Amino acid sequence: MSDSTNAFVRWARGYRSGGFNGEVFGDSFDEETIDMWEVGVKSDVIPAVLRVNASLFTYTYDDQQVSQIVVDENLQTSSFIGNAGKSERWGAEVEAQWLPLDDLMVAVSYAHMDGDFDDYATLEGATTTINADDLAKRGSPDNQVSVITDWVFARTDWAEFLAHVEVFWQSQSYAAALWTGTYSNEPVVFDQIKLDERTIVNARLGIENVELGSGTLRASLWARNAFDQDYPTFGVNFASLGLITEQYGEEATFGLDITYEF
Repeated sequence: MSDSTNAFVRWARGYRSGGFNGEVFGDSFDEETIDMWEVGVKSDVIPAVLRVNASLFTYTYDDQQVSQIVVDENLQTSSFIGNAGKSERWGAEVEAQWLPLDDLMVAVSYAHMDGDFDDYATLEGATTTINADDLAKRGSPDNQVSVITDWVFARTDWAEFLAHVEVFWQSQSYAAALWTGTYSNEPVVFDQIKLDERTIVNARLGIENVELGSGTLRASLWARNAFDQDYPTFGVNFASLGLITEQYGEEATFGLDITYEF
């Protein structure tokens, strides 16, 4: 479109082979294919100062491989990979990099995802059939945002001092596509396990390019999940046991890195 702006259209096809679930002999799942269309723009709005990229995309899956949890009448819980007949996803991404100062960069990104399963495997029982097309849920969140800053806040003859901060946010998501079980040889669908939205802050404060002897030294203090956000990353619904267990992400962690290169 110009020396600093490009527009593009992309089509791609992906393939993933089928396989077998290890917990049940002969329990196989089919191959998966995906067709993707994407249209977007990449632009240096202000060269060396502001860059903005954006895209719209759509995915169409055939026989998408999905993870599922099943609880039988003996309360035995097992996981397996199955196939959803067809599913579609569509969404958008926007990212920007801004250098307001020579020593300061701010990067912002936003992603939105929509769409679910159009055709999901029907649950069959002795006398009951459950259509799961509208019950299964995708695992990815609707919205995700990240903000990252890199700042060299002081330069001296003997060292550079810098700060790095990352903020990641995502909306609610689901632990698995579907939770099912059997009761008197009939299929049952259990409540979805929802993973709460989360905001994670990571930070680093460091010093670099310190000449020491025949080499250089750098050191930094860092924090991951600095505000100790509690957030589940997975869960299991044990159905008639009345239990829902959740696995949580790493708690606030702090550390010191020292590196000497020679």
